[in-house]
Amino acid sequence: MKKANEEASTDSNKFDITPMKKTCQFCSKEVTTYVEQEANSFFGIAALVIVVVFGFMSFILVPLGYMLTLSAVHRCSRCLQRMGEKQFIGLPEDFSQPVWHIRLGKCSVVTARMYAILASIILLVVSCYYVYLRPNYTFHEAPLTHHNEESSRISTSWKEYLVDCGGEKIIENSVHTKIIWNEKYENNVVEWSGFFADVKYRNKGFIFPDIEPNVLIKMEPSESTVFADLVLTLPS
Repeated sequence: MKKANEEASTDSNKFDITPMKKTCQFCSKEVTTYVEQEANSFFGIAALVIVVVFGFMSFILVPLGYMLTLSAVHRCSRCLQRMGEKQFIGLPEDFSQPVWHIRLGKCSVVTARMYAILASIILLVVSCYYVYLRPNYTFHEAPLTHHNEESSRISTSWKEYLVDCGGEKIIENSVHTKIIWNEKYENNVVEWSGFFADVKYRNKGFIFPDIEPNVLIKMEPSESTVFADLVLTLPS
């Protein structure tokens, strides 16, 4: 008799992702629940971390994370109290089984344990590889860590520089472009001719003013019809 009561209690605590007939534990009325879809309260923080770490890949990972934290919350249709919930995505209850049953909303996926683990490892490796080699779009603001300590004069022209480290090359392969910059241009001296465009002043001091003038130079050929090609920073 005790075992039967325990089974009945367990069944009453089971919920699905669709409305169900249940006896409300708050108002003691038998009702048909109504279901609300709710994500985990920490999903916003997790999504922000994903965007910062993974960049453009977050367009894939954030919806996936949202689905992983989404749950169907059952409420009483009379007293509106929260009666229970059911996760939209359910992982296998026993990970030691050779066949895993993964629930995806109203659908389910049955796969061998080996294939599921292999797919998870591939996703993890691809994510780590992307984070390690993802493009750096602040190349011109903070190009690289200094590698060449000695400075020498080189005869490379502006057109050759565009071929080696121009904006298009950065977009195509930022890693390769950084290597060329380190080996060929960093800390070296060049002599180019350009056109004066403007002067911008920046205050570097927090308490005491430290005005730093920046001279904007347009080159020929230019990479932009609007912005300057070079910024010459002069001491105050």
